[in-house]
Amino acid sequence: KYPDTIYQYKSDLYPFNCDFYVPSLNLYIECNYHWTHGGHPYNENNKNDIETLNKWKEKDTKFYANAITTWTIRDVNKRNIAKQNKLNYIEFWNIEELKIWINNGK
Repeated sequence: KYPDTIYQYKSDLYPFNCDFYVPSLNLYIECNYHWTHGGHPYNENNKNDIETLNKWKEKDTKFYANAITTWTIRDVNKRNIAKQNKLNYIEFWNIEELKIWINNGK
């Protein structure tokens, strides 16, 4: 739908490898499909997120440690940088959300 889409795009305003960047929309897209992204934005004040985080910590493996860092630090940092730099930024948590977005003419 957007032939100008760039994969793994990085810029001065968003210094991470963004999954997709659509120049015609000036839009940064992150696809957080893998479970290590938590299925939704991490909220340190949410009881369910705290419970999930504690379960992951109990696993005590490098893989879960990486998931914890991804969900609670990396993703939060990306979101904050996007807000701070007033970027047109969207995250998808599963492929169905992306399909709905595309099919709704965005």
